[in-house]
Amino acid sequence: MSMLRAYSRAFTIRRLVNEIRCLMSYMLSRRNVRYFRHSPCFISVEPANFCQLSCPECHVGSHHRKTNEQHLLKPELLEAILDEIAEKTHTVQFFFQGEPTLNKQLPEFIAMANKHRMVTIVSTNAQAINREFAFRLVKAGLSKIIVSLDGLTQQTYELYRKGGKIQRVFDALEFFAEAKRQYNTHLQIELQCLLLKTNQHEWSAFKKQYRQLGATNLSFKTAQVTNTDNYATFVPENEKFARYRRLPDGTYQLRRRLSNRCLRLWRGAVITAEGHVLPCCFDKAELFPYGRLMLQQSTTNHSVEKQNYQSETSSSLLSVWLSDAAMSFRQRLLCSRKLISICQNCTE
Repeated sequence: MSMLRAYSRAFTIRRLVNEIRCLMSYMLSRRNVRYFRHSPCFISVEPANFCQLSCPECHVGSHHRKTNEQHLLKPELLEAILDEIAEKTHTVQFFFQGEPTLNKQLPEFIAMANKHRMVTIVSTNAQAINREFAFRLVKAGLSKIIVSLDGLTQQTYELYRKGGKIQRVFDALEFFAEAKRQYNTHLQIELQCLLLKTNQHEWSAFKKQYRQLGATNLSFKTAQVTNTDNYATFVPENEKFARYRRLPDGTYQLRRRLSNRCLRLWRGAVITAEGHVLPCCFDKAELFPYGRLMLQQSTTNHSVEKQNYQSETSSSLLSVWLSDAAMSFRQRLLCSRKLISICQNCTE
């Protein structure tokens, strides 16, 4: 119910019309009719591109990301993005690969989006959250916090969340629950558990205990595994709860049959901490960038007059969203999903 309240507040007539135009465009595309004029319905923005954990199936944690340089999202860039798209875009997800709470300006980011009456969602490992920071996030108008917890004991938890302390997660859940009560908000506190072979013995306990831990709801998520050496370690024994199925030769294959369509590409995009615009969250190695957004300062008489928002192709987010690179990528998917590497491990 809390998210329904958030979306009812966010859905203006223009945003609703934009969502309808998005769905129409998507349905037409499946009939080989190219009509793409809408704005993104949501965006995922990365506050920080680094993390303090070393999760084995994370590009950041396993050090497989394109760059090892640490970057924080600039508030000026976010403000420019929101000013451009807020009229038709209803949701901002503040996460991609890095740990968002390592950017201490995250509460200010939430407040920026809340000023535009947008739904705001943060996903965190909760290792950097203290009471003060949790209260700042909730006070800023956060709609939903997703807290990752992949085990109910330290022994189980650290099998995947390498370097993490489970007590910090428990504390963060209490802080959010306390802040929700104090500010009387409709914050949704979602406890998210990856379905792993290492924690399958605790799934029933998760269902019984998540409310006691301070969460309002619980979600289980199938785990993405890209390193074949990790299949036997992390893929659950019961294939019903796995993204993959084991073949007679001992290898693994995605259970779901791939189709040449993906609504997510029509609804939103990812913006990294460095300003790169990507098709979706599965482009972890940034292989298919649509463009890059940057802030350029123009000066007159050696004083800063204004900050112009542009990409490397001298365009705004909407221009990148509608660019040849973006349209070409969507068209490639419609032709053959099997030819796009990032689409081979997707559940959309």
